[in-house]
Amino acid sequence: MGTGQGAKVILSTDVFAVAPPDMDPELLPPNCIPSDILLRGVVAGVRDYGNPMGIPTPNGSVIFHEDFRAKPTVLVGAYGITPEEYVTKGEPLVGDRIVVIGGRTGRDGIHGATFSSAEMTERTATVNATAVQIGNPIEEKKMADLILEARDRGFIRAITDCGAAGFSSAIGEMGENIGVRVDISSAPLKYEGLAPWEIWLSESQERMILAVSPDNMDAFRKLCERFSVEATDLGYFDGSKRLQVYYGDEVVADLDYEFIINGLPQRIIEAKFVREVFEEPDIPEPKDKKDWEEVFKKIMSHGNVCSKLPIVEQYDTTVQGGNALSPFGGINYDAPNDATIIRPLLNKQYGMIVSHGINPILNRIDPRRGAIWAATEAVSNLVAAGGNYKDMVLCGNYISPVPDGQYMGALDIMVDAIDEFEDAIGRPVVSGKDSLSSTYTYRDGRKLHVPPVVNISTLGKMPDVDKKMTTGFKKIGSTIVLVGKMHPGMGGSTYYDIYGGLGNEVPEVDLEVLPKTFNSVNAGIVSRDIRACHDVSHGGIGGAIAEMAFGGDCGVELELNIKTRPDFFLFNETAGTFIVEVESPEKAQELFGGVPHVVLGKTTSEKVFIVDNNNEELFILGIDKLKDAWQEPMRTLFH
Repeated sequence: MGTGQGAKVILSTDVFAVAPPDMDPELLPPNCIPSDILLRGVVAGVRDYGNPMGIPTPNGSVIFHEDFRAKPTVLVGAYGITPEEYVTKGEPLVGDRIVVIGGRTGRDGIHGATFSSAEMTERTATVNATAVQIGNPIEEKKMADLILEARDRGFIRAITDCGAAGFSSAIGEMGENIGVRVDISSAPLKYEGLAPWEIWLSESQERMILAVSPDNMDAFRKLCERFSVEATDLGYFDGSKRLQVYYGDEVVADLDYEFIINGLPQRIIEAKFVREVFEEPDIPEPKDKKDWEEVFKKIMSHGNVCSKLPIVEQYDTTVQGGNALSPFGGINYDAPNDATIIRPLLNKQYGMIVSHGINPILNRIDPRRGAIWAATEAVSNLVAAGGNYKDMVLCGNYISPVPDGQYMGALDIMVDAIDEFEDAIGRPVVSGKDSLSSTYTYRDGRKLHVPPVVNISTLGKMPDVDKKMTTGFKKIGSTIVLVGKMHPGMGGSTYYDIYGGLGNEVPEVDLEVLPKTFNSVNAGIVSRDIRACHDVSHGGIGGAIAEMAFGGDCGVELELNIKTRPDFFLFNETAGTFIVEVESPEKAQELFGGVPHVVLGKTTSEKVFIVDNNNEELFILGIDKLKDAWQEPMRTLFH
């Protein structure tokens, strides 16, 4: 809403990294929320804000790891549209009024930014109880509608939201090139008794700061009255190059902007990442059908693989009417798609496609490969759903446990890795943010650090939403193909995790082969020669094929010819590889002759998962058994 001179929000996305709901309760640190309650709470929080505003939530994911048990990562993103003429951020002029619109100011949110940037302890829940803002989506909805009309009528010279540090950052940043004079005694309050510093720093939500020309103030006030949105004149931009804050006659702050911007000595940290060596898990190779069934069901029921449909069903993914690709589809509407597509303008055929990629544990093992894996998964999701990476931009979010030498070294490596990825595919990162504190300190001084998080999101434009692609198999007897260059590394995989291991070799994405793979898959989708497509990520090749069979309500028969361990092949999670359905092996060679690809088998009418290797049967498993294991965890949690 604060982008340019005001934008309309048309889509939101949510990504949660939390502890497994079935985690041993003894591992929960003192005064922390149990993971099952926490996950239901954050899901409800997203549901009860965006949807009441009329914003769909059709994209997201949940990642589980025990080290998020004290301080989870909750990333919620917004996507919007605005006419091109209003894209440029406005600059206030001398004499423009400083106007706050929307909600009132309260103590909720005071020190929200500083609290979220500090390590947690068992006292956090009580000491920082007021740091969390109290949301009011109906107030936000009224303000959102007001902003669009005010923008179109030319009333908004500049606009920004009251985020971290509230008025102090919103007003302070807007006036940094010109100077401001404000009187916060006139700010509308939720209740009496707030000290001036609390008013200035409160992060209460549903508040926006606008620069409005004095000539437009009367008309703007009338518009606010029509939308039932409170608007208050706090002062003006005075050209002084100073930040002057008053509470009536009391001087709260009078600071020179040169001092504010450059007066704080910068902290210098020597970043030095020392790679940790983890024990390689000793995993017995499955010997018979019983072993394979047990392993495959554990893979499909793992938190990072299992169906998130019960979470998605908490949200309205179709409000605003532009939905062109839902989070779930297939014959029974319960198989996952890789991205979401909406039509921002209902009278236009083009669409907005959104996806993301995240796998924090990989960054603990290998920050470079882990960051590239996340970026590759994000773009692979977009490509698998029919998007063209050449019509796409990226957004990066980084969460590091603590700003010390070790983790700053890892962060430096991860940022460089994303830069390397950008160069490889020729696309930019245009947005993002970071948080450098995600640590819990026990009473005895022990530290609990989250795995460093890199979440990469995509935003692309599709010329024709009818060229979308879904994951479910479409036809019996079709050929199943693995497309892309696979790497043998199993470090950080779901397969290793079900045996309690990490490993040391994260799958490496070949950045020279990757763009060619993307191009070949996109061309096959556009030509409609590809009937179904799913990227390989959590759960590996076997997990991707199983989900495609769920969507097609059918079976598969794979005939492998590999010399390596078949379990390490089927559960390998190399990002940037795809499982596709095409008409025949000949069509696969025609489409993918210029990139690595392997014909794996075919779809079948009988709902079983059959795998042979070198003409020897490995296993036959019922598709419905795998599907039950896949659906059970979240179905139990959100019953």
